[in-house]
Amino acid sequence: MSTPARPARTISAAPAMRAFNMAVPPTLPAVVAVRGTATAPSGGKAIAYGEGDTAPQVCLDAALDSGTAYRALERRAQFLEGTGFPVPVTDPRAAGYDPSLLNTMGHTPVPGQPGKTANDLWSEWCGYGAYNNGAAALIRYAADATMEERYVVPFHAVRKTTKATFLLNHKIGRKGYRGADSTEHGAFDPRPEIIAAILELAEQPLKESAPDGPKHGQPGQILYAYAPRPGQEDYPYPPHYAGLEDVLTDAEYARFDYEEVRNGFFPSAMLTIIGEEDSTTKDANGDTQQDRTDAELRGFTGNNNSGTGRKKLFVMEAATKEQAPILTPFNGNTNVEKLIEKRDSIGQIVCRNIGIPPILCGFAKPGQLGATQELVNAAELTQRSLEPLRQLLLRSFLRIMPELVGLLPGQHSPVEIAKTVQATATPPTPAA
Repeated sequence: MSTPARPARTISAAPAMRAFNMAVPPTLPAVVAVRGTATAPSGGKAIAYGEGDTAPQVCLDAALDSGTAYRALERRAQFLEGTGFPVPVTDPRAAGYDPSLLNTMGHTPVPGQPGKTANDLWSEWCGYGAYNNGAAALIRYAADATMEERYVVPFHAVRKTTKATFLLNHKIGRKGYRGADSTEHGAFDPRPEIIAAILELAEQPLKESAPDGPKHGQPGQILYAYAPRPGQEDYPYPPHYAGLEDVLTDAEYARFDYEEVRNGFFPSAMLTIIGEEDSTTKDANGDTQQDRTDAELRGFTGNNNSGTGRKKLFVMEAATKEQAPILTPFNGNTNVEKLIEKRDSIGQIVCRNIGIPPILCGFAKPGQLGATQELVNAAELTQRSLEPLRQLLLRSFLRIMPELVGLLPGQHSPVEIAKTVQATATPPTPAA
């Protein structure tokens, strides 16, 4: 009775894999949640944001996993942000220089965040607006009732409560989330009497029996900006929420390509060894006969020098020539070609779901990217369609940065956008 052939093996060096993980944003200074008073958070329960209370996290992860969705959302943020608020001339040798205007307009410092300007904060605000159709900020007050600290907080980390307050927790929907770590905040209300009550309460001790002990502190207020819509009364849904399956499909196509390149069966050569090698007895170096053979063969794959693992040697063993295994490959080229076509189609659908013309994300037919007027028209259409959201974001932003009232952020020229797309897009491959 013949001995069955042992399983074949592939000799190569496995390439290192990059680890993709989303960093949790740094938390703001910890404060004690105040409960049960008329002028402070009242212990409300969180209102779920979609099924499982994870809708924004799921959409964010999907967008960051899909190259097309990420590019379309970043393009959306570019349109919303525009060129930012006007800034003063900073070069003393330039015309229009006025030292009294330094650190004003778009260069206005953001209280509580040294080194950050109003335009930096506007960029953050529009980024969350692009990804979520809404934005949120945390405001704390100084003793003179001015806004001492102003932060843009991750929109997906905020939840409304049944008591018209807000819960903030950067780990909502993430590993390590604990409800006890959430801080509760009142809604943004800059009326003098409200601020006075907040400041008074902040200096009171947590326990009357320990007047010198920890004080209540000031959790701060949350400004939550969005436009309610049917089915979105409590929260806005991200622009790609309705087409989430398309975004996930786009990401899977990318993973399929990567898997084909990294682990696809593309050996450079196939070797059949007649007679079985000893794979159990080890020499003084701890190597078996098969180990030594593998080491010898690996020198013919290029892996000793490059370590890339792109060249592979497929090795099979058989007791006799008659028992040599027969390899029957399958031609998957047709399926791969159709997947490539479908991937391009899905990418365009993702762009349309997000509201960005596919041509602005580099999807175009041969010669189309050279048609500047078509790109200009697409840019103008996108600007008009995003104008209501931009105005919403602007109105709410001026509430936390009243120093900028009377100024308007500029918009990118559609012609310049067209030139940028032409310069960065990869021309499509002409059909054979």
